[in-house]
Amino acid sequence: MSDAVIQISISPQDEEKFRKEHYTKVQGDLNSGTEGKPMFIWYKKESLSSINRIQFSFRPEMDAGLTAAGFKKINKNLNARTKGDPIFLWYMSDTTESDVSIVDLRVTISVTDEPILFKSGWERLGCNLNRGADGHPVYLWVKWNKQTYISDIRGSESFTLDTDNFNTGFFRVDQNTNGGAKSTLVFLWYQRTTDADASGMTALGVSLCADDEDHLKKKHFVKVDTNLHGGHTPCGNGVYLWYKPGETSKIQYFTVLVGEEARRVYKEHGCNVVEKNLSGCGFTPLYIAYYVE
Repeated sequence: MSDAVIQISISPQDEEKFRKEHYTKVQGDLNSGTEGKPMFIWYKKESLSSINRIQFSFRPEMDAGLTAAGFKKINKNLNARTKGDPIFLWYMSDTTESDVSIVDLRVTISVTDEPILFKSGWERLGCNLNRGADGHPVYLWVKWNKQTYISDIRGSESFTLDTDNFNTGFFRVDQNTNGGAKSTLVFLWYQRTTDADASGMTALGVSLCADDEDHLKKKHFVKVDTNLHGGHTPCGNGVYLWYKPGETSKIQYFTVLVGEEARRVYKEHGCNVVEKNLSGCGFTPLYIAYYVE
């Protein structure tokens, strides 16, 4: 019997095997809307609380930092038998002061199902598991055993500091913000705290030009000093995330929305969406959505 906490089924034989080994199936086909065969996530219910980190990789360069930080890779491509990018799930347990346990998992295959989860304490992990496959938007969601608050945000323009970021309790939002660039990938990272009395963040903003920066400074926002387009500025300006420090109505989590439909649906359901397109000219629109306590 396997001691893995999380498994991926790629056949009816896998499903039967995991049932016999008392795994719980997460409904939601990871290949939904593609020609790929059905794939599902399974987990050991009694062991799930030992897991407090899940990340994804979709470029070989992402493996080194995850491995060095102690993540365990499930060596099954979540985009198998599709034209999409090879995607792998990684998970781990850790002991930094910001780590909390996962108590439940969900998968969504339609953006219309997302806002109700987003507003009810479920955190959406950043990677579309149909990335590049032209299928339905498939996302994994996690439920934590404790309420947490974002205490720090940073960005990265290379993979050299990945291990350090993971080891100090940072989570990577696994969505490249660098427009449609295939070379330099830029990611946002956040660190969380369980301390409700610690300094927090009450709002997020995005600047695309000097006027945006002046506006956010006047409202006492703080700039995250990483250009989300890296050195690539297709419309002539850097793109930056900003946050507003505060003690009340603290942000618990945020994610990057892909496409105009996601922005519209989240807004219609009353979610906090920063309506500044991160991706610049000519690329699929990207927006920041965040949840405030």
